[in-house]
Amino acid sequence: MRSILAVTEAASDHNLTTLDNVKLDLGITDGNSDARIIAWIRQASGIAVRYCDRPLARETVTETFRHTGHQREYLWRDSLSSHWQHCTNTGGLRLTRYPIISVASVTVDGNLIDPSLYEFDETELYLLTADGHPDAWRFGRSIVVAYTAGYAVPIVDA
Repeated sequence: MRSILAVTEAASDHNLTTLDNVKLDLGITDGNSDARIIAWIRQASGIAVRYCDRPLARETVTETFRHTGHQREYLWRDSLSSHWQHCTNTGGLRLTRYPIISVASVTVDGNLIDPSLYEFDETELYLLTADGHPDAWRFGRSIVVAYTAGYAVPIVDA
């Protein structure tokens, strides 16, 4: 099992704070250090992204999970090891980007899934039966999920 992620709407900014926020916090009122502070913001934001091992800024993406074998696959992800496991567990499909803000569409083997047949939390997408009970993700070729995830950045102090 593998997933391929394509960014369909990239974030316009990946900095986790603004020049104005930093200057306010540090009590700086002139513009003499602006270029240096901006460089530090970019550097610190990059360090945070690398430490978290994922982009943090809100983006719209399409993630495709491909079948790797000849038999129908059942998906769940082991939260301790972050490795894909195959079984009949009724857990959610863990998406690469989070927190999940919205899901635009889910397609299983080329068939669009009715939005009433899935729900999501911050990290996982759950398939539901027609009567609303959790179900295992089953597929022959692929699951394609179009969704928006991440944080609104830069974070602006109110």
